[in-house]
Amino acid sequence: MDQRDEDRAALEDFCRLQFPRLVALLSIYCGDPATAEDLAQETLARVWRRWDRVRRLDAPELWARRVALNLANSWFRRRRAGARAVGRAAAFVAPAPAPAGDDGFLRLVAGLAPRQRAALVLRFHEDLSVAETARLLRCREGTVKALTSQALDALRRQGVAVEDADG
Repeated sequence: MDQRDEDRAALEDFCRLQFPRLVALLSIYCGDPATAEDLAQETLARVWRRWDRVRRLDAPELWARRVALNLANSWFRRRRAGARAVGRAAAFVAPAPAPAGDDGFLRLVAGLAPRQRAALVLRFHEDLSVAETARLLRCREGTVKALTSQALDALRRQGVAVEDADG
C-alpha cells in the first residue's frame, strides 16, 4: 500500500469513527437528530477537504468538533433569522409540531445560550475535561466552569433535576 492509499484509509477510518460521535454531540446540541446528521456530514466533508492539514493536528477530533459546533451555531442563526422573517410576514403562523419522541429535554438544552449549551454538551455528553472543553471553545477553564454552572442553573429553573458539576 502506498502513502496515498494509507492516507485515504486513515481518513476513511477517522470519518467512520467520528460520524456517530458527531451525530450524538450535535443531536443534543441542536435538539434535532436530522439536522445533526446533516451537520455531521458537512463537518466530515470539511475534514475530507482539509485532511492533509487536519491529520497533522495534535487532536484532529477536537478540530472536527469545533467545526461541528461552528456549523451548528450558524444553523441556529439562520433558523432565528428565518423565524423572524416568517414572524414579520405572517404573525398568525402556527408553531411547528414537536418532533416525534421529543421528551422536552432536548428542547431545554437547545434553548440554552450557545456557549452554555456547548460547555454542557462537551462536558457531560462528550465527557471532555474542563481543560479539553476550554481548548475546544477557545476560552479559559474558569469560563468553562462558569458556563457549565450557568447552564445547569438554567435547566434547574426549568424544573430539570441536575446534580452539581464536578468542576
